[in-house]
Amino acid sequence: GKEMEEAKSLIATLRSHNDVLKRAVLQEQHKRATTEEQLSQTEKLLAAAVEERDSLSKQLLHAKNSAEQAKIQAEQQLLEAKSRAEQQHRQLQDLLHQPHHQPHLAAPPLSPTTP
Repeated sequence: GKEMEEAKSLIATLRSHNDVLKRAVLQEQHKRATTEEQLSQTEKLLAAAVEERDSLSKQLLHAKNSAEQAKIQAEQQLLEAKSRAEQQHRQLQDLLHQPHHQPHLAAPPLSPTTP
């Protein structure tokens, strides 16, 4: 009788332990599934971030090139404007140094307009 009781008690304890272990295993499996899901999400986010970074890098490069081209154009236009200004200045100097042009350059005296 006594040994039978001990055996029954031992079996009950083992069953209880077994249930605890089964629950623990299920919890671990659930945790692992959750972790894998999170990992998958993280990888998707990372891939999207990398894609966005590459896109931004391309845009930045394009903007830099455009800015460089604009700068070169502006420098060329500045040189052309300078050249034109110098040419106009020379023409003006030539005009000023021609004696027969000076009367034209002097402003005529203003005559009062009387009705």
